[in-house]
Amino acid sequence: MHVKYLARLYIIITFASLIKPLKISLMKKFTLKNLAAAAALLFAGNAMAVDYVQVMSVDEIESGASYVITAAKADMAMTTTQNSGSYFENTAVTISNGTITDPAENIVWTITNEGDYYTISSASGYVAAASAKNKAEYVQSVSANAKFTITIDAAGVTQLLSGKTGNNWYLRYNPQSGQQRFSCYTSAQQDIRLFKEAAAVSENACKTPEFSISSGSYLEEQTIEITCETEGATIYYTTDETDPTAESTAYDAANPLKVSESVVIKAIAIKEGMENSAIKTLSLTFPTVVENIAGFIAAQTNELCRIAGAVSVAWGDAKNLYICDNSGSLLVYSQAGTNPTLNNGDVLTGIVGTKSMYNDAAQMVPSLIPDAVAGEAVAPSVKTLAEITTDMVHQYIQIEEVTFKADASFSASKASNATAVEEDLEMTIRNNFLLVANLVTDKTYKVTGFVSVYLKAPQIYPTEIVENEGTAIEGVEAAAVNVTAYAGNIYVAGNGEAVAVYNIAGAKVADGIADGSAIAVNAKGVMIVKAGSTVVKAIVK
Repeated sequence: MHVKYLARLYIIITFASLIKPLKISLMKKFTLKNLAAAAALLFAGNAMAVDYVQVMSVDEIESGASYVITAAKADMAMTTTQNSGSYFENTAVTISNGTITDPAENIVWTITNEGDYYTISSASGYVAAASAKNKAEYVQSVSANAKFTITIDAAGVTQLLSGKTGNNWYLRYNPQSGQQRFSCYTSAQQDIRLFKEAAAVSENACKTPEFSISSGSYLEEQTIEITCETEGATIYYTTDETDPTAESTAYDAANPLKVSESVVIKAIAIKEGMENSAIKTLSLTFPTVVENIAGFIAAQTNELCRIAGAVSVAWGDAKNLYICDNSGSLLVYSQAGTNPTLNNGDVLTGIVGTKSMYNDAAQMVPSLIPDAVAGEAVAPSVKTLAEITTDMVHQYIQIEEVTFKADASFSASKASNATAVEEDLEMTIRNNFLLVANLVTDKTYKVTGFVSVYLKAPQIYPTEIVENEGTAIEGVEAAAVNVTAYAGNIYVAGNGEAVAVYNIAGAKVADGIADGSAIAVNAKGVMIVKAGSTVVKAIVK
């Protein structure tokens, strides 16, 4: 029998023993019926509510104590009723400020620490992962499947991992319509929360303080109020995980707490002439704060971070948002295509996201993109192919003059590649943003876009490709001289005239004789060939 009911029974027996010596005339007036009524009133009027408080760390788990198991994202509790030997039924439960009050007996479980593992039990047996997939059942002895390890994050989200061999089997809640239940799953479904029966509180004790928000993960600064129902009580709190006392910081209701970094806040209510309240704990998790893009790139993979400094938008669409600051450049990638519409030069302060890696390059999966304010335009850095390296990933660049190795057609329906040529260098231009362009080999182009990395080599994702006008080779007329290019060589058929070969920048790259012999050219792309007084164009591939 529960302690609170034993206490009430003791009071009734004591009360009955006190009236036993009274005279018969008095007993006639105070019949057994009267005593039963008094007992009913005693049970009803003096009943003390029993609270179950959310467990926020493994250290709070008390072996042999009573617990309620709920879904992490739904106010549903796991009952002690097993359905068809395959799962445990669920029922709605009221959770207020991290507390369940007077839970029904059919949702109360016992969790016991057995050293290397925990067991979860009721009068019907031990909870275990069943041998069949996605099942859970009662067993009467502790098998490997009934041995659970427990992990709890800062928000109180709990994972109960069964010792069943093979895949990892977790006790979880299935919220799917028509399938709501608690069972053991390897993936998907919801993790759980644990609520432990709180110690009995004296009626002369201050009420436990309450926080205005619940424990959990937050992306932005939170304002926290702490209240207590005991009139005249002073609330003291700590933020270093130690238990508060009257020597701790007193809470000022006129100045609520403002918190933007991960913290554990503990509060207690104290009033002269009364017992101290129970300690209330609030655990808040915030993104790791980094100063700039370089700090984000240096963070751990899968770490949630907030870039405190301002960053500027270089370019963006629904999936790809390129940002930069004085420390570096970064791609903010939304697989769902939910990035907001932003313009070049927009400034974002406090962007939040998780660091992920793609082709050995850090990028951000966004959680919070703040409202933008207008700023100065971001101009691309002018580079040559020779200057572009993998260290420049996500940088906004412009190549002023390249040719293409072969004719290529970019369409808006499918990403495709073309090879840009600059002297003896080649680089892949990947139409990642689905531009529409027809590229031909006998023209030069200005390419603007972002550096990417594929197979440890740099490539360009263009945002714009523009055909150049008025370049060094424009207006050069083909002459009656037989010039061919093949396999890195130029062949000029003539009468022994001197031959000079120039690139489109005007630098001489080779010379020779117009006698049909090979002239080795250590460069690729459009070349200007001068044989005597004749000038022609040739493309070396």
